[in-house]
Amino acid sequence: MTATDHRALTTTGKRVVKVSRADVVAAQTRVQADRLLGRKTPEVIARVAAAAPSDRWTER
Repeated sequence: MTATDHRALTTTGKRVVKVSRADVVAAQTRVQADRLLGRKTPEVIARVAAAAPSDRWTER
């Protein structure tokens, strides 16, 4: 998530943050490392990691 995030609110008032493919991959790597080391991953990183399946990313 970069300093140029474009933020908007959904109709339910939740914040929407656009992330790049690199952000998702980095978050997935962090989650895997935390699991191996037995650490708790911060929720925001876990949510970004869940944005797309790790092995099924398709660019359009």
